[in-house]
Amino acid sequence: MIFLVGNTTNNYTICFPIFIILDNRTLHFPYSMLLFFEIILTFISFYFVLKCVYVASRIRSFHRNLTAILIIWALQWFEGVASNIIIKPYEIGYWPVGEYTDPIKQWWTDDYSKMTRVTDMTESPYFFFGGFIKWHYILSLITTLLTVSIERSFACYFLNDYEKKSRNHLFFMLIFGQFCTNSVAAVLFFFNAAHFVVGLTYILSANIIAMGVTFESPEPSSCNSFQIFTYVKKVNNEAIHAIEDFSNPSHYCLPARFQARENARCFQMISRVINAALVLIFSACFVNLIMYMEWTPRLDPLLNLIFEVAINLNPIFICPTLLGSVDAWRKFSISDGFCKNLKKRMRRRLNKISSTSDETFSSKNDRKQETDAYFDQLNNAWI
Repeated sequence: MIFLVGNTTNNYTICFPIFIILDNRTLHFPYSMLLFFEIILTFISFYFVLKCVYVASRIRSFHRNLTAILIIWALQWFEGVASNIIIKPYEIGYWPVGEYTDPIKQWWTDDYSKMTRVTDMTESPYFFFGGFIKWHYILSLITTLLTVSIERSFACYFLNDYEKKSRNHLFFMLIFGQFCTNSVAAVLFFFNAAHFVVGLTYILSANIIAMGVTFESPEPSSCNSFQIFTYVKKVNNEAIHAIEDFSNPSHYCLPARFQARENARCFQMISRVINAALVLIFSACFVNLIMYMEWTPRLDPLLNLIFEVAINLNPIFICPTLLGSVDAWRKFSISDGFCKNLKKRMRRRLNKISSTSDETFSSKNDRKQETDAYFDQLNNAWI
């Protein structure tokens, strides 16, 4: 949605990542059930996010850099929830936006006459602040795949000793670069400084660079690829074949074999997550098309909920796919983790008690022996 902020002589535009606002139908039955359903889905997402963070931190299936990136991705969901909580009162018409009280539907336009006019952002500061946070959250989701692909490329480059060394500087470089790039892009998109085509190109290029399209050359052994993911996967498979070629023992290296196997598990996990993400993306695009073409205006609250679920409540689909893609994570449950911690604590306490009782028993025996020796010596002295 494009807002025109200011007067006729001094103004600027703001691009807001939302399609419909002030739709007060959600406050009345039966559409109010959709809002209740969204709240339930939010709590379910909260559970899966916590489970994903807990399992990833408790069971180390990958290098700490990749694990930290996945945990940060999961925790970024709270940024999306914060933006949704801030925007939701304006979206359902509970709070007005400027002087508007009637529902407004719009996606993108460069026609000033069709833009939603607002005198100043200070009229609804929380609304526009929530929109900026939502932009940053969306861009963070989009560029996570690129960040993971770059991290795995380092894992393949330092194949012999990547697992032995923490290489925290690589992690901080990737996270800091992603945060700065997304923050700058969020400012440009929010203030509509970049055209819609530029924004779409940025969003697509991040995933094309990470996944993209592979162009096979006529020779089977060569591959010209613009994909980081596919190229690194190909190099990793070649490394596995070379390492496990036991006919040439000089190529065998246990740390490299371990890291290559870890990369293979990671690529399998990423492939499944990408499939789940593509389903969400295509669903959101299809729903947006229906709302934009106004084919079913009466179902706009339901369609808008589906769109919000695809963006803000994606952990319902992504987190189970992520946890189910790794054997150790799939077999682990939070109850098992708590039971193991409880057993460890009870075992430590019992050991402490047993050691204390042993010390007490031995000290009593020492005092008894000392007392007996004293009276024996006294008896001998009297004799």
